[in-house]
Amino acid sequence: MDLDAYVAVRHEAWRRLEVLVAQRRHTGEEADEL
Repeated sequence: MDLDAYVAVRHEAWRRLEVLVAQRRHTGEEADEL
């Protein structure tokens, strides 16, 4: 497998994971405020 292609795929998956974690953390903070 091409290394550049592998890095690109992994980067996309990692960025998507970071977005999900950020959203969950944000909703958690909102829940704590209530």
